[in-house]
Amino acid sequence: MIIFCSRMLNCTRTPSCALTKTNLLLMILKSQIQQKWAFSNMVSVERQHLMSYISAKSFFENPEKAWQELIEEQKARIKEKKLNNQNLLFPN
Repeated sequence: MIIFCSRMLNCTRTPSCALTKTNLLLMILKSQIQQKWAFSNMVSVERQHLMSYISAKSFFENPEKAWQELIEEQKARIKEKKLNNQNLLFPN
């Protein structure tokens, strides 16, 4: 019974700790950016773009500029890869 209770406490404690850390990071981010965002909007945008590898601070400052920079970097990488593979018989 003791093992079961301790496992249940750990199961309920772990998500709340992760949520607290996430909340703290977003509050710090909100205090650092100059543009006004509602906290709920920041949370939903961050959840949607969690794996997009965009700097959160620059995205919340100017979302359009951050996306344009990411697109330009990707185009440059594709162009560089094409130039590097130009002389290969079997390009990757």
